[in-house]
Amino acid sequence: MHRQRSSIDTQVSLPPVRMLTDLMRCLMRGDTAAARDILEKLADQMDGLVALLLNNRLAGYFYVLIKDSPILSAFASETILALEDQYHRQAQSSQRNLRLIAAMQQRFIDAALPFLTLKGLYQSQRFFGDISHRFMWDLDILVHPGDLDAAIAEVQKVGLALRSAELVDVREGRWGIHAVEMRGDSGKVDIHVALRNLPGLQFDYDSIWRNSHFFSVHGINLPTICDEDTLLMATLGVGTDIQRGGHNLRKIWDIYILLLQLDPLTDWEAFLSHRGKEGSLKMVLNVFSLVLQLLDVSDDCPRLALSMTTRQSLLLITNEAQAMAIFERRRKHLANRILFSRLLPVPAVSYWSQWLVLTPLRFFYYRRGRGS
Repeated sequence: MHRQRSSIDTQVSLPPVRMLTDLMRCLMRGDTAAARDILEKLADQMDGLVALLLNNRLAGYFYVLIKDSPILSAFASETILALEDQYHRQAQSSQRNLRLIAAMQQRFIDAALPFLTLKGLYQSQRFFGDISHRFMWDLDILVHPGDLDAAIAEVQKVGLALRSAELVDVREGRWGIHAVEMRGDSGKVDIHVALRNLPGLQFDYDSIWRNSHFFSVHGINLPTICDEDTLLMATLGVGTDIQRGGHNLRKIWDIYILLLQLDPLTDWEAFLSHRGKEGSLKMVLNVFSLVLQLLDVSDDCPRLALSMTTRQSLLLITNEAQAMAIFERRRKHLANRILFSRLLPVPAVSYWSQWLVLTPLRFFYYRRGRGS
């Protein structure tokens, strides 16, 4: 499968990230007047707005927000068609992933292999209202480390081939690799043996499996991790993306949507206490702060914001300027990697030593995998 290019020119002046996120927040709460005010300010930057949406894989989601809104008439027909096209593409991708997971699930049931879905279908259905509303490229599943070989064999039976190179055993956490990648005409699957393998982090997998549940996605009951573990995984994803500049606005928006809906339901003191025990607390707090500061949405998550005030000493990201600087740095920027090294529960020298040793191996691992 190849990524499709849009006919919209993306080499244009982009509007501020904050204006786009403010616009989406207005649309979410049905505040048409405020949305029109923002659009008036963006009147001469509409191509840039679409480019920002396309570059950050939010075009399909944005179309969902405007397609039944009175402000639809404010957009040129070419813009609407471009956004609608992206929506239909992500909807088709989501349906393909749903068919693939259904076929995989039957194989796993027949083989008596437990698995949990991660991110993707559950996150889209549960927090965005439908699997077609959120961009989703592939499937992620979690298996017990001892079941990895059997899981690979079952996924091969639905037409996917192992794409990751066999240089290391991903079950050995010291390599810093947490999944194997499988691809085929029917899609792409990452089989995880860990949420993430990061220096100093020790996840309670007994708790993760114990708190899992089934969730219906278009009539298919899928086993998935719980909401809090879904939030944790999304947050760790952005945290690790910071070090290589792989984060984008869609991933930031994912966490905002999760926080927005979970804030009134979550015991944040208990949640943060668990993060302290596993070693992820500093990273989680700073990613939360990055999202809240970048989007200026602390008021949308008052209970979380209150819990964070008692942990100010752990925050390295405390204002919008810092958040924007981190967000806008180019890929592999050293400053972001230095920041990441300070978010782990190990001495920075330990992080840098491991990174220097493992980087060549990880390069050849993924390089060979892509070329196989």
